[in-house]
Amino acid sequence: MTPIVILTAVNSTSERLNLLVIDDDENVASTVSLLLSRDHEVISTTDARKGLEQALTGRFDLIFCDLLMPKLSGMEIYQQLKAAHPGLEDRMVFITGGATTPEAQVFLESVQTRLIHKPFSLRQLRERIQEIRKAFENAP
Repeated sequence: MTPIVILTAVNSTSERLNLLVIDDDENVASTVSLLLSRDHEVISTTDARKGLEQALTGRFDLIFCDLLMPKLSGMEIYQQLKAAHPGLEDRMVFITGGATTPEAQVFLESVQTRLIHKPFSLRQLRERIQEIRKAFENAP
């Protein structure tokens, strides 16, 4: 069983968000968690099925998710979230190493979601958080 790491953020000047990180690469999952845990509550997992379960049962403002993972891809997680909780899929940010399948290319072109390419910076993570925050602050 893959452990889930919970890191609680310290208070910051902006509102703390609840973030979920799903990435089968332990280094990526823990790095994103460590980088963002100062300002937000972060739950991360390297198990895609566990991540989907967390996303379906928890309350997350934003989900960082690897695009291509074994057993369950980020694309499948997106589709299941869209079916179960319409609108939650709009809060996803995909992380990719650049290698994609033809299916993944078609998927990325068909959905309006944000994407971060590995390697990424803390600045890029924060920019995606701000984009989603602004989009939902301005939503009707």
